[in-house]
Amino acid sequence: LFAHGGDDAPLTSGDVVAPALAAEAAFPFTPVTAKTAPTLRRLAALKPRTLAIMHGQSFTGDAAAPLEALARHYQAKFAAGI
Repeated sequence: LFAHGGDDAPLTSGDVVAPALAAEAAFPFTPVTAKTAPTLRRLAALKPRTLAIMHGQSFTGDAAAPLEALARHYQAKFAAGI
């Protein structure tokens, strides 16, 4: 989840969704099924404060918000049949 490239600081409280979606567009790696968005929403419901990002900066702050944003993206993608 939230993989992205670049040589950035190891921790951020900034946007991790846009870079993750750019990485996903370049290298589709997330299986989008009927369970993808609900799974992300279950993770968001845990109200995490940190996300360890694969291949990128880790996120600190309200980590439920980017998880919910990613869930909305994958829900729309699934609904569109992409």
